Amino acid sequence: MKKLLKYWLIGILSLLAVAQLGHVFVFANGYLTVIEAALFLTIFEYFLKPLVKLLFLPVNIVTLGSLRWLIDVLALFLATAAVPSFQVKTFAFAGFQSNGFVVPAFSFSGFWAYVAAAFSLNIIIGLFRWLF
Repeated sequence: MKKLLKYWLIGILSLLAVAQLGHVFVFANGYLTVIEAALFLTIFEYFLKPLVKLLFLPVNIVTLGSLRWLIDVLALFLATAAVPSFQVKTFAFAGFQSNGFVVPAFSFSGFWAYVAAAFSLNIIIGLFRWLF
């Protein structure tokens, strides 16, 4: 139970961090929506993700695991379907420039917004799990 609560809190922090960095999530009811979305993603991580991994096993074997990210995109899509006040909008990165190193601005919409949001969310969740 303690581990589940820790992952739920990490999910809340991660959703807020990705929302601030990429401006990709819309929380219509404020923090209540963040809490509900993080709860859904935590439940998916613990109970449904092992089942979905088993279903995607043939695809993962054929592609040598390169389509594992699709499970996280599916989780994010199901979270937006289960929590009506939680939405994924256009993923926009403003760009970065430092000492001659330039990362140009870009944006994704539709399916690619879900992919970019899931990728960003996984990186932040991994970072928080490593820290805590």
